[in-house]
Amino acid sequence: MKLESALGDQSFFSGHLTGFMLYDLDSQQVLFEKNSQIRIIPASTTKLWTLFASILILQDSTQTLRYVTSGDTIKIWGSGDPSWKYKKFTQPDFQKLLSPYSVVQFSDANQVSPGFGYGWQWDDYYYDYSAERSSLPIFGNLVEVRKVGNQPTVFPLLFQSAIRMTNRPIKELERDFHSNTFAYNPATFLGREKYIPFLTQPDLLVQLAAEETGKKMDLLSGKPSR
Repeated sequence: MKLESALGDQSFFSGHLTGFMLYDLDSQQVLFEKNSQIRIIPASTTKLWTLFASILILQDSTQTLRYVTSGDTIKIWGSGDPSWKYKKFTQPDFQKLLSPYSVVQFSDANQVSPGFGYGWQWDDYYYDYSAERSSLPIFGNLVEVRKVGNQPTVFPLLFQSAIRMTNRPIKELERDFHSNTFAYNPATFLGREKYIPFLTQPDLLVQLAAEETGKKMDLLSGKPSR
């Protein structure tokens, strides 16, 4: 049997902790298994089940904002939807929502999860697949990097002034671990990394959101309420 030769005792996986089960839904029988009874910390294959569960639950849409209104004031908080200003995702129309109100207030107090998930590698912090989680992401919580000559130009432009030159032998634009400051070496800069996560902060979000919507936002310390 091919699965036995691929996963059995004489295979490469015999020297590694590997769990596998092939189950036939029609006959409701296990066709092949190896260490299926062992409790193993799941690896990246769980992303498939996460996607599957997300599609079943969210279907073709998701909630981006929750908000309450009172007169000329709207109070908003996010739901973690990452689509706003992120690549080619369908865009929520924030301008239309906010335009009738002269006072816009935002709170992230409903977020209970940290920016990094359990088990995330700390030294992946400057790769695009490790963007921080936040209540209301914008630009995917990523800085876009473009190479112009031998130097980087970044978007949103707000971060451009935070770029410094360095003599360290680095090949990409790198962000400081503790702050939204960036460094590059003009002699070695390649510009292959197109997106770099930025540190998410509520005051930074309201600044970026105000620039995108044309509406000044006030930051609230608690959950919006009527």
